[in-house]
Amino acid sequence: MPTPSTDPRAAAAALLVPGTTCHGFAVERCETVPELDSDAYVLRHTASGARLLYLACDDENKAFAIGFKTPPADSTGVLSTRCCAGRPSFPSRSRLST
Repeated sequence: MPTPSTDPRAAAAALLVPGTTCHGFAVERCETVPELDSDAYVLRHTASGARLLYLACDDENKAFAIGFKTPPADSTGVLSTRCCAGRPSFPSRSRLST
């Protein structure tokens, strides 16, 4: 069992207190997620407004993902190209390729 000094959940709870700022991120809220056996922290970067969701858990695997909102300027072409992949006018080796 991890000690409090090496326990990621305890470290996050001590550092990420809602209403405080940490390394340029305002800590907005914290919730326990029992299904994932973790604590979820929602932070907002004060300079850019970017949001960060941090899951503090005891899992040794480390992973991250970055998502960008990319709404199309209009509705022409984006969906039809994806739906028509593999057709003669939109050749593709695999329907799952991007």
